[in-house]
Amino acid sequence: MEKSDKILLIAGCSHAAGAEMNGSEDSVYNRSNSFGNVLARKVGMVPINIAQHGLSNQGIVRTILNWFHYQYNPEIQDVHVLVAWTESVRVEFPRNDAIESSTSIITRSANWLDNSTDYYYRFSMGDYAGKTNAESYLMQNAQRFIVENEIFFEINSLYNILLLQHFFQSQNVKYVMCNTMHMFTSYVKQIENLLPLVDFTKYRHMMHDGEAFYPKYKNIGYENPKAKYWHHSEEPHRLFADDLYQFIEENKCF
Repeated sequence: MEKSDKILLIAGCSHAAGAEMNGSEDSVYNRSNSFGNVLARKVGMVPINIAQHGLSNQGIVRTILNWFHYQYNPEIQDVHVLVAWTESVRVEFPRNDAIESSTSIITRSANWLDNSTDYYYRFSMGDYAGKTNAESYLMQNAQRFIVENEIFFEINSLYNILLLQHFFQSQNVKYVMCNTMHMFTSYVKQIENLLPLVDFTKYRHMMHDGEAFYPKYKNIGYENPKAKYWHHSEEPHRLFADDLYQFIEENKCF
């Protein structure tokens, strides 16, 4: 049985979804012009963009593993993966019931939706205060824990990187990783001891926060007047796709 067209699976948070590019949180236009989809066209692959808004790095791993479990058929699919990691200080806590506002409402234009996200609270250092008393209580405690334990989350992100790296290797799946937000600011021993295990030929500028998608183009001076929640417009996405393409070519990732 011959394999179908080559697929680029694109996973990440709202930055990988092209959020607010045209002013809306999610749309077909935004995803079509996101750096992952632009990259897919440059390498001649069919994009499957499963990025979700507000995902933590743990959530990004989960959506990828679930996609491979429920959607992947190695006999007919030639899959390559772009993993666009988000900021390390996001965290998620499991909940017993599905979240009131379903993920599908916000992430309506994803090519495949992992609804497991509905069973997690998602917290970061933003100004979101929660919609229920239970969520607000958890939010306050989570933010306090994040502030006091940033190194913990950076180490945990590194574990997630290694988990996916070994998963892709076990499946003989080609991949490339990049950062969209800050990941590592603390060069502690726990991180240094694990760095030799990372395949840096598959990870663009892992330890350089200035090269992460959002801060890189924000520092250059790009602004998106349509965005309310710190997202870029079309040009930074196109430029970042060019950077990723060059990295892939130089390191023969695909």
